[in-house]
Formats: sequence, C-alpha cells, structure tokens
Amino acid sequence: MRYNAICLTLVIVFGITVSGLAVADDLGVFTATRTCQAVKSIKSGLNPGKVKVTAGNTYPAISLNKPNGSFVKLSINGAKPSERWVRLDCGTLADGSTTSNTASSRDNLLVLSWQPAFCDIHEHDGKAECDSETSDRFDATHFTLHGLWPQPKGKYYCNGVSDQDINNDKDAKDWHLLPSPPGLSTATLVELGKAMPGTASDLHRHEWIKHGTCFEANNAGTYFHIALALQSQVNNSDLQKFMESNIGKPVSATEINQAFEKTFGPGSSSALLVDCKPDTDSHRNLVVEVQIKLKGELTETTQLGAVLDKTRPDSSTCKNAIVDPVGF
Repeated sequence: MRYNAICLTLVIVFGITVSGLAVADDLGVFTATRTCQAVKSIKSGLNPGKVKVTAGNTYPAISLNKPNGSFVKLSINGAKPSERWVRLDCGTLADGSTTSNTASSRDNLLVLSWQPAFCDIHEHDGKAECDSETSDRFDATHFTLHGLWPQPKGKYYCNGVSDQDINNDKDAKDWHLLPSPPGLSTATLVELGKAMPGTASDLHRHEWIKHGTCFEANNAGTYFHIALALQSQVNNSDLQKFMESNIGKPVSATEINQAFEKTFGPGSSSALLVDCKPDTDSHRNLVVEVQIKLKGELTETTQLGAVLDKTRPDSSTCKNAIVDPVGF
C-alpha cells in the first residue's frame, strides 16, 4: 500500500510513472492518420482488449521508445492499461497547441543521386531508367532527384495514407500499384522524367506516398516543384561542375565540400552529407548521392543557401570515391 501511495503521489505531483519515468504529455498531441494496433509491449506485441487508434482521433503523447524511435507511447482512455505503444508512422505529432494532422516539414533532407553510380550498383535489378541511360543524357552529368524527406527519420505515410498503399510501398516491384501523385500537370511529369529518371520505375509514386504526404504543403504539385527548384540550384552550382569535370576519377569528400562551399559559402558543407557505396561487380567505391540538410520554410523561390542546416553533425559515409561514368 505504501509503495502504491508513493507511485500515485509521483504521478499526481510530478507527472511521471515509476516504470520508465516518462513525463506525461511530454510530446504533446498525436493525431492518428490511420487505424493501428495500440500494444502494451513493443517486444511481445501483446494488445489486451485489442485496442486501436483510429484515423482522425487525437491522443496525449507521452514519449518515444528511444531517441528518434519508431514507436510513441500514448495515453488512451478506456484502455487497460491506458498507456499503449503505437507506431509513429500511424499519425503525426504536434506540440499540443494544435490538433492538425498536417505534419510540419521545416526540417527536411534534400536527397540527390549520382545516377550512373546508382545504376551500376543496381545493375541486376532491371531498372528501366538504367537500361535506357546514355552518356549524353541529363542524368549522366547532373544530380538527379531522389527525394525531399521531411524529418526526423521515421516521419512517413502521413495524412491518411491507406494500409494497402503502405504495404505496396514496401517492395519497389509493387510501386506501380501506388496512386499517381494527385494534381501533377503534364509539364511537371515531363520535368520529373528528366530530373528524376526513377519515374520510369515509379519512384515519384513512392516518394509522394512515403515522404510527400508528410510535407507541410500536403500538395503533390507544390512538393515536387519545390524539390525540383532546389535540385536545380545544386545543378547550377560549382558542385555539379566539379562532379562533371571529374567523371571517371577518384575524388575526396574534402574536394566535394570545397566545391559546395564555393557556391553556397564558407561552412555550408556542414549541411552536406556524401553517401558512397561499393559496386560489388567492379570492386570500386562510388559516390552514390548527396544529402543536404535543410531548416526553415520552403517555397519554390527559396534560396538553398538560406535554409542550409549547419547544426547537425556530419554523417558522411566516405572520404574517397569515384565519380562514376555511364555504363562502366
């Protein structure tokens, strides 16, 4: 009894529970965007009472299962126990001042591929955009659009994406089953075909469903126009010139950073992540993509240099790699 009384006092006075010491309502409000299981234990998956969160309903959010975790602990009235774990991608979090289910996207990651390297690494995957690649095509010498990803990692499938679409999105071979991003004009689709050759394999459908639905504008046309505008600035920078002039040659991350800073200013490379991967067939280490960390409101006229997030630590995956040519 004494122990129970102490526990009750801790909950009432300090808003904590003894198990986990999680601060009540620390995360604000969770708005479910689809129906999901609300389990007692992440590990076991036990769900006494078969409790679920329902799309459109809001719940007090207590804590994540770990920093940048993929589960959120909610307080659900009527459930026993009332504290339940739900997948973070089943809804969106707000700070408690609003219950809007429109996810904030002021923290984003612009992801640009070096297409020849991507195609070499995926040589045996039957990618249509790779089968048709030529040395005189745009993507042979310029960065291509992979995506614009709202952060933090794990913010996926927002604003009512169906379970069926989520399941189809898990395997690239099923991306053709995903709905086409709504409202895209013919002109935009043509531009995506050039700047994002992965549209030949329905990459644009995948990017919209997984990431674009979490973008602040919640509008496919706006989402892709902004991404294309940011991509264009990189492709008109000294970084693109450096990459094109070094096709077939090894380069260092330091040289890539210097080229980026030549256009976007001293210290700007703190926002740049260089991703390299080995090509198992040729045993070469290749520059595969760059990721650019962004912070702030994005529009079609946003200047990239004004929204670079230089505060997050660099997690580049290589120091030296080759700028891959087409058809090595």
